[in-house]
Amino acid sequence: MTPPATNPVCHLISDKPSGPALVTGGTGFLGRHIVERLLAAGRPVAVLGRTPAPDLEQRGVRFIHASLDNETAVRDACRGIGTVFHVAAKVGVWGHYDDFFRAN
Repeated sequence: MTPPATNPVCHLISDKPSGPALVTGGTGFLGRHIVERLLAAGRPVAVLGRTPAPDLEQRGVRFIHASLDNETAVRDACRGIGTVFHVAAKVGVWGHYDDFFRAN
């Protein structure tokens, strides 16, 4: 693992805030960890996802209930955002290729 001093993500989160951060997939495994780091660094956070997260909303996270295939919702979610962490994905081993391509 890269030490925090040279890790560009840690540097971005802790040293150079650039307005609110948007995390797509912020209720998933990876996204939730990113949200936690951002909150710990004092960054305003918005999460775009399909699964509500009342626990995050209680901590000041703005939850935007939307799917990535809703272009208008994604554009609106990005308005006023300084940094986007796009970690939403369709996962699994079964399904149509187009469904995976659209989300990923």
